[in-house]
Amino acid sequence: MINSLSLEPQHSFLANYKIPVVPPGTAPKKSKQPATPLTALQQKMADPRARSLRMILNTGSNMADAEKAELKTGLAVSMWQAGKSEQAIKLADQSLAIFPNQWIAHCIKIEVMMARHKYEAAYAYLMGTKVSSRTAGWDHGLSKKEIHRCAASCQWRLKAWDEVDKHLRIAYPKGVKTMPTGLQEDWFRLALYRRQPDDAAEAAALLAGSNTLEFTDALLQTLVQQGWSGKALPIYRRVYAKQPRNELLRRRLVALCIREGEIEEARKLTESGALNLNP
Repeated sequence: MINSLSLEPQHSFLANYKIPVVPPGTAPKKSKQPATPLTALQQKMADPRARSLRMILNTGSNMADAEKAELKTGLAVSMWQAGKSEQAIKLADQSLAIFPNQWIAHCIKIEVMMARHKYEAAYAYLMGTKVSSRTAGWDHGLSKKEIHRCAASCQWRLKAWDEVDKHLRIAYPKGVKTMPTGLQEDWFRLALYRRQPDDAAEAAALLAGSNTLEFTDALLQTLVQQGWSGKALPIYRRVYAKQPRNELLRRRLVALCIREGEIEEARKLTESGALNLNP
């Protein structure tokens, strides 16, 4: 549960998003696939960086290209996880040279670029990568949602807000209500950056229903400070209906009703007694 709200771009889901780099053979499969050299090693609890794996690569002259690529990709993932990005890139390139129709090696390269803050390059590489839906059984294909979520992350870090909006709308065609909570917060931030009161209010209404009063009040006061008090008022009403004895909410509602010309509603809200001016 979120207790505070930061509107800074770096304190966000998209600013910390990482593209999935899934080791070969570990992603769920729609159908049973025959064992491959790497999955066989994994089933024996072998470390992909182990000498046995390199020996298979060095001696596997009769191995199919897809199998060689799987092993090299497995090594690339393990190098990336060990913080050895140069070796990871080299192995990913070697794997792609053998078997280009895969996502994992591409994801390693994209993740390295993002880790190095090369967001424009990562975005261009991601959007220029074309992989058939019929990849090898060991590969982890990126969904349309994952591709555009990563694209939005790159553009977020570049502060290209309209591009972020475009990619999130493609990733979540049914809107903010289908986004995870972290992205709903980013959608709220994005609406502020782009001066879109309707988008901000929609996100605020969703977030207000699942967070602390402190967070909800900070969220709605942000709408008010932007000059969108008319958007905050109905959300405050819904929150107050669930906590009718909360003095903070009553004060907020009275002030907003007066601001929005809802004088009769403000009068009724004060009938229960004088407003408590304490926090």
